[in-house]
Amino acid sequence: MSESSKTNCCLGLYVRVKDMRNLCCNLAHEWDLQYNVNYSTEDENEKLRIFNTPNSKTDFTNGNKLTGVGDHLYPICKDRVKMRIIGSDTLWNRIPVSGYNQKYKENENFKVKVDCWEEYCKKRGAILYYPLSDKVHNDIIKYQQELVDLTKTTFDRLKVSSPSVDE
Repeated sequence: MSESSKTNCCLGLYVRVKDMRNLCCNLAHEWDLQYNVNYSTEDENEKLRIFNTPNSKTDFTNGNKLTGVGDHLYPICKDRVKMRIIGSDTLWNRIPVSGYNQKYKENENFKVKVDCWEEYCKKRGAILYYPLSDKVHNDIIKYQQELVDLTKTTFDRLKVSSPSVDE
């Protein structure tokens, strides 16, 4: 037995198959195009005013430059199973904070700003998340299982085949 066969693969067979974030993100994008209100310069200016930042690249909790694109107030995929929602992938649903920073949701001063932003979004008719019907929720689960089954079948077929290796 070679040394490499004694260790596990560095990436599980179903990691990407089970990662629904890509599916949810693309679904949110399509729904945003169909159902959401366009985000305007005026909306951006209101966001900057509410969060008291000079620009959209500044973390409202500490004034530092953002290390990413902000945090989705309603996560794109994380709450898909528990709350049956998919967060919007628009600027409406992005809070100017570095990465995923749960602390801004727990700090009362920061929460006031987030609540104010949510109220503004509501007045503008913006969608921050999409509730999933039973049908869509079940279709996603079915699709995920079909991907797992397909991956398993293909892997089982391929693992018994011989590689083309020059010896």
